[in-house]
Amino acid sequence: MLANKSTLKQSILVFLQSKDNYHLIKPKDQKFILHALTEFVDNASNKFIAGGIEHADSDFLTECDHIAEVKNEVIDSWMYTTAIQYNKIEKAKGKK
Repeated sequence: MLANKSTLKQSILVFLQSKDNYHLIKPKDQKFILHALTEFVDNASNKFIAGGIEHADSDFLTECDHIAEVKNEVIDSWMYTTAIQYNKIEKAKGKK
């Protein structure tokens, strides 16, 4: 699995380097976007494959209420992001 992720990371790096303005962002930002996109593609593909297996007996992608699903995902994202922000603020208070 690690070899697959390494290959994925290399492919994404080649893709990013093909972008005209990629070289204009800071090296730490280049490192971050490579990490973020690699993690996203790896996790998203694993999640989609698992969902496809779980719902193999139906047409989940065409039968479900996508608007409700997206709203639920937005709520989850909001809560996770708020938790990260809250924890950061609370940690900063503790350092004062």
